[in-house]
Order: sequence, then structure tokens, then C-alpha cells
Amino acid sequence: MHLSKKCSAFKVVLGALVLVALLQMIYLSFLSKLHGKQQRYRYSELFGSSGKKNANPEKNSRKERLRYSLSTGGIFDPSGQYRVYKNLIKSDFSTNQKPGADASSHFLALATHTSINNLHHLNSLVERWQNPLSVAIFAHGQDVKFATALVYALTIFCPQIQALVDFHLVCHSGQMASFPEQDREHFTGLEDCAAVFARLETHRDKYQNYAIGGNGNVSYPNNLLRNVARGGTEANYILVIDIDMAPSADLHQQFLALVMRREPATDEVFVLPAFEIRHVRKMPATKSELVQLYQACELHVAGYRFSVLNAAFVVHKGFKVQGEFHSRKDEENRRNRLLFRSFKEGLKTKYPSSPRRC
Repeated sequence: MHLSKKCSAFKVVLGALVLVALLQMIYLSFLSKLHGKQQRYRYSELFGSSGKKNANPEKNSRKERLRYSLSTGGIFDPSGQYRVYKNLIKSDFSTNQKPGADASSHFLALATHTSINNLHHLNSLVERWQNPLSVAIFAHGQDVKFATALVYALTIFCPQIQALVDFHLVCHSGQMASFPEQDREHFTGLEDCAAVFARLETHRDKYQNYAIGGNGNVSYPNNLLRNVARGGTEANYILVIDIDMAPSADLHQQFLALVMRREPATDEVFVLPAFEIRHVRKMPATKSELVQLYQACELHVAGYRFSVLNAAFVVHKGFKVQGEFHSRKDEENRRNRLLFRSFKEGLKTKYPSSPRRC
């Protein structure tokens, strides 16, 4: 009798454990299905079929424009070393720009360039600039797919980027960008704009400065990217800066007011003072904030009649510290010095009567 009671108690405990395990399995299965449903929903937000009744026409239109841009295969740069996808994704501003529109609406644009590991800076740049931008991105190897996918996600989940930013993609001529519809791993967990930038943040330390590739042996085509970004806008004036630089607040409005007060000369170049600041410092937004961080220095002006903008500036986030550059930086500097010497000799031929030298 005593043994029978023990067996009965054991059966009860065992049954309870089996029931708990079964309930846990059902719960985990439910969570898995729910997570899968959420991911399918987010994925359909990015790549929903245009045949669905509730499909978002705007998203489908953006998707098809991206698909078309990629289908062209891009164009080669003059050297034949790089493939350029100009206007990979156009902003709402550029898409809706009509001939004969108010010139002041597109008087000054910002052009910038970056590798994929610095694209996270776009968030603060758009927030500060709040006007049209043209961004040229350089990607190499597997990052070509990653860049295409994340840029598309930015234009879907980030309304301000969707409204103002034109994206261009540059990769090596032997590589091609493809539509990211099958690359689901790049979109896992992306639910909003903050999540996309968080994903970009994971790439920020992938390369040291501009050391790209497994051994840092891939050159970053600075000049090509600047030209692609500049060529991607039809603004009257273009401010070209690195993506980790921050313009002063209201620079766009202040510059527009300046040129409306007086017509610039045809040979006039506007100079924008540039500064560097430590990462731990708050980025100054106005001249008064900047002056608090700066012992004044005199700018040397030569050549063209340069007009220094009084209340505008850009600030570079972080100092360039020797020893933190990629392994080929010294070689790159030597090559740039040789190119600059050749450039100066060319100027003597191009402007033989000019007394000015640089």
C-alpha cells in the first residue's frame, strides 16, 4: 500500500512535468510564429508585392526605381577602375523637382561621400542640414550588397532621408550591385529608422579610417566620390564636405540671405572656415558657441577674391592622430604629393600669364 502511494505521487509529478514541458513547447512555437509573422510584415514593408490589394504604391514605386537603377549596370568612370550607380535612389525632393521651379528652393545643396563604415554619420548630418543632400557611397566586396540593402532601408524607414537625400553608389568595375530582395539577413530586426542606423553602427569599426579590404589594400577614391556627389545635384551652389563634418546651424538660410543681399562676382569663391573638435565635446551650432572653443587665427587669402562666410563653418568630429591611420597612409601621402606637383606644373601650362603660384 505504501509503495502504491509513492508510485501514484511519482506519476502525478511526472505528469505535471510533461504538461509544463508541453506548454513551454506550445509557447515557444507561438513566439516563433509571432516573430516570423513580424519579420514577414517588416520584410513586406520593404519588398511587398505590387499585386497585393493593400500594397503601398509609394514603396512599390521606390522599389521599382531602385530595381531599374541596378538593372542598368551603372557606368564606368574614365579610368575604367570603378563602376558608378548615379542616382541609385533619388529623394522625394529630386523626384518632384520640376523645370522652372523656384530657384531658391534648390539654390544650395550639400554633397558628401563616405564608405559604408561611416554612413552612420548621415543621421546627425541630415538633422543639422535639413536641406537637399547628395551622398556618394563607396563599397567593396560583400559590402556592396550590404550598402544597397541598408540604403534602401534608410529611404523606407527614415522620412527625412527619404525626402532629402539622393544616394549614389561606387564600387570596383569588376563588382556589381544587385537588388537586395533575397538578402533577408540584412533586414532582420529592422523596424524603424533608429534600428537601421543601429545596424550601420555595427560597421563603424570594420575598417580603420579608409583602410578597406582584408589587408587594407583597397584605395578609397576620394576625388571620384566627390565628383559623383557633386554631379548628383543641379543646385546653383554646392557645399562639398566629408560626411563626418557638421555645418553650422542655419548655414543654408544664412547663405541664401547673403547672396540675395548682393550678387556674387563670377570669379568669387566662398570660403567656409573648418575646425576640428574632440569626440567628447558637444558640436557647436553657432559662431558664439564655436568661439568659446577656439583661440583665433588669421586666414591667409590668395588667388581668387575669397569671401569668408562670417557666421558659417563646419567642424570635423575627431582629430587626425598619427598612428591611427591605415598601414598604407604614408604611401598614399607620397602618391598625393607627386600628383599635386604634376597638377601645379599643369597649371603653369594652362595659365602661362598668371603670376600666382600655389
